[in-house]
Amino acid sequence: MSNSVVINQYTLGMGNNVDIQSTCLNVIYGTDINYQFGAGISSVSLLINNPDISFRFHFFLNSISEFFLKKLESIANKYSTEFIVYELDDIELNKLPASNIWSSAMYFRLVALDYLSANYDYALYLDADVICHSELNLDINLIKNSVCGVVADDLTVRSKSGKRLELSELNNSYFNSGVMLVNLKKWHELEITQQCFSLLSQPNAKDKYKYPDQDVLNILLIDKKILLDSKFNTIYTLKNELHDKTHEKYKKIITDKVALIHYTGLTKPWHTWANYPSSQPFYIALEKSPWTYNDLKPATKMVEKKKEYKHLLKQGKLIAGLISGLQYIYVKHFGKKR
Repeated sequence: MSNSVVINQYTLGMGNNVDIQSTCLNVIYGTDINYQFGAGISSVSLLINNPDISFRFHFFLNSISEFFLKKLESIANKYSTEFIVYELDDIELNKLPASNIWSSAMYFRLVALDYLSANYDYALYLDADVICHSELNLDINLIKNSVCGVVADDLTVRSKSGKRLELSELNNSYFNSGVMLVNLKKWHELEITQQCFSLLSQPNAKDKYKYPDQDVLNILLIDKKILLDSKFNTIYTLKNELHDKTHEKYKKIITDKVALIHYTGLTKPWHTWANYPSSQPFYIALEKSPWTYNDLKPATKMVEKKKEYKHLLKQGKLIAGLISGLQYIYVKHFGKKR
């Protein structure tokens, strides 16, 4: 499937990445239009925190605009790097389990990892809501004898997932798939992408897998992975700010040693209501990017409105919070009836 869904390819900038293998770290993003902005800022965060690393960025997208390509080209020229953008036909992927929270874009990584195995040996996959906070210092040699290097998820998530999937081995090793350092050749040899699609195509897949792509990856890679230090996928949810009057508790999680921050949850740092101290690594990269504060995303969906008004009220923006709350109530009760 991976070859058939890539229908167009655009190369932006060449930078200093002459050697296709050894001197360049390939970084993969797979997003729909809602997360492209976040992925763009994520790439800038890597560049500004790792000036001594040559990157090549691979964006797998189902919707490509001239506006977004120009932004990436601007980054490529400014930082002497390279972006390769792949346009996907996601008709078949849309048949796999998805939800209002997770679209079929979660499967773009599966396409990307198999597709790129033809030309590259290793790659770092990142979700769009992963922001680089400090130097990576990520050793590719760690996965020479494994399919991938990943970070174990939160202890509660691990234990629940092991029980849910009836695999006790996952109680300690269930990983979050938002950051994956992948041995592409081994991935392809073991047909991991094809096996994932096979499991996801089963009639009971939607009911069986709470986190579809992540669950099947954990099942298939149960004995084919190594666990990396948590600093490479430090999970933080901005929902925490609703329960922290000081907005200082994040410092216990996002320390100076953290390399990659993963902003999980519905509220992302690129949302207009998410300007907290804990979001600053995103804003630092934003200021070094071709985007501006005017590009931050307002709430458009009902689930976003629900988060927006709570955060605005927490921030003391009473009028804006009340307006957002009323909009949420209206959409909740009348939106589906129109």
